[in-house]
Amino acid sequence: MEAKSKASIEEKMPGSSSRSNSSSTKSLSSLYIVALTEQAAKDKDPDTPPEEPRRPVAPQGELVLVVGPSKVEIRVYALILSNASPVFASMLGKARFGEGVALQDATPSNPVRISLPDDDPAAMETICRVIHGKTLDAGSPSVLDASPSEVLAVAMLADKYDCSPAMALAAEHWLKPETMEDMARWGHICPKRRDLLIAAYWFKHEKGFEAGSRRLLAEISGSFRPLAEGRESLDENIALRVALALEEKRNELRLSLYTSLMQPIINPPVCKCSRTKRRWWRTRSPRPAEVVNSVIRCIDRDVMSRGMPYMSINEAIRRAEEIPKNVVKNRTGRSAVDWKYPDGEKVNSVWRPWHKGLMWHRAEEFREKELKEGVCLRCIHPQMRCEEPRHNERRLQEIWEWLTPGAKSHLQHIDGVDRMPEW
Repeated sequence: MEAKSKASIEEKMPGSSSRSNSSSTKSLSSLYIVALTEQAAKDKDPDTPPEEPRRPVAPQGELVLVVGPSKVEIRVYALILSNASPVFASMLGKARFGEGVALQDATPSNPVRISLPDDDPAAMETICRVIHGKTLDAGSPSVLDASPSEVLAVAMLADKYDCSPAMALAAEHWLKPETMEDMARWGHICPKRRDLLIAAYWFKHEKGFEAGSRRLLAEISGSFRPLAEGRESLDENIALRVALALEEKRNELRLSLYTSLMQPIINPPVCKCSRTKRRWWRTRSPRPAEVVNSVIRCIDRDVMSRGMPYMSINEAIRRAEEIPKNVVKNRTGRSAVDWKYPDGEKVNSVWRPWHKGLMWHRAEEFREKELKEGVCLRCIHPQMRCEEPRHNERRLQEIWEWLTPGAKSHLQHIDGVDRMPEW
């Protein structure tokens, strides 16, 4: 038995000797599919003991929801359900649908039944427990310990019945920043946590979505397509939309980081060793530090311009900060005896070479201004509107500034006015 289990484990391992040829060609997407398949198999393991019967949500409720193909019955109070969901409020109205008419004569001993065959029973029960205040019921599984896949199912169902505001406190617990910061590990998207980012989209939870997207933007160097692996229909479309927004934002961050790090090439810094002697009758501005400029050009040529498209944001910052002085000192096209390299400056009680000091300052400025924000959920969600000026008017002004004259005249001719079009 142990030999069989060991052989099966070795077959599943991508680095095993028995499948070294096939595992070398296995893509990252296939690894995600294998991980998701194994997780689904564990959930459907026949050896697991049967679940204990759950306590009803509302034992004296006058409404029974018959949910899913398995026809799971969930007993609730119609008034609480109507207050939490405008969809149920319209469905259970007095004179609109048959359910509302039948509900007028319903009693706890003779409840009304409503069939919801297309919904997930577990997700519907979780929603009912949250809005009825039964999240900490000792006789039922803890709602607060729901898995990421269960949270995603609840989020999609809450969006369907428009009860996301009633689920706000539960979503705040499921999508807290500490949990969303664990979205990426070792440069890869965590398969068990990826559903939380899509759940934040469905819940319209801005803080959770921003925290998760910020983590992915900083840590991931490859494609964001694993977010959509194994999904279907609408869920896949939403995941691809989020992946596209992440890719666009990461490209902007890479360009901004590269421009910030290479700014000393355009505006060379001033070095103390290159200052000329000042006269009392004539002041001269110090000459730029050509040595430091040459060193940064070598960093650009050998590291940044080649590796920036293939590095994550955190990796690019680390590379910029950790370039040692002795690596670049003799690579500026001059001999070591022709010039004296500047001693550097003192930063946080540590003496750094000039080029490392400049890189450190630029990286810290980038972290404070650019990297502390993730993808704006309001900019990509069709039911939300972003009021941030730099995401709307200022961005359109930048696009308009770099358009060709022909494109500007064409857009103005379409609008019929001499102003920037509203896209």
